Amino acid sequence: MSGTNQNYAIPSVGTSDLGSYRLIASNALSMVTSAAAQLSYPTISLTSQPANATLWAHNNATSTVGVSADPGPLAVQWYQSSFSTR
Repeated sequence: MSGTNQNYAIPSVGTSDLGSYRLIASNALSMVTSAAAQLSYPTISLTSQPANATLWAHNNATSTVGVSADPGPLAVQWYQSSFSTR
């Protein structure tokens, strides 16, 4: 990591870029260090779980899960029985 400017840009952020960043400014007489700024990926959380259902054959079934992402957009995928995670 290097930056010799008041601005620091990271093109195409990847997992190796996540973490804390600080600026150290110095001259011949003194030195100051900025507070740390955290760089992290957006958070995704489940706000509600699906409910169980018992239905007669040929009826419609609907299930809902509350999901939030900050920031969005968000993609979801339902799986039956055995599931896979990415």
